[in-house]
Amino acid sequence: MSCSCPDTAVPCKHLAAVIYKMSEEIDANPFILFNLRGLDIIKELELRGISLENVESAEMPSLKE
Repeated sequence: MSCSCPDTAVPCKHLAAVIYKMSEEIDANPFILFNLRGLDIIKELELRGISLENVESAEMPSLKE
């Protein structure tokens, strides 16, 4: 990583801002990583027989379960 700014810190404040914003986006939607790598995760799941359109709702299992 490099930047043309005169800041000597690595990463500089500009690169650190980009890393911070990317981490916020990944926290909000972890599946964005697939998009960043050029993978359509929905299409890949459907090729393997997993359809997300049929799912009406899901519950989080309890700790006992």
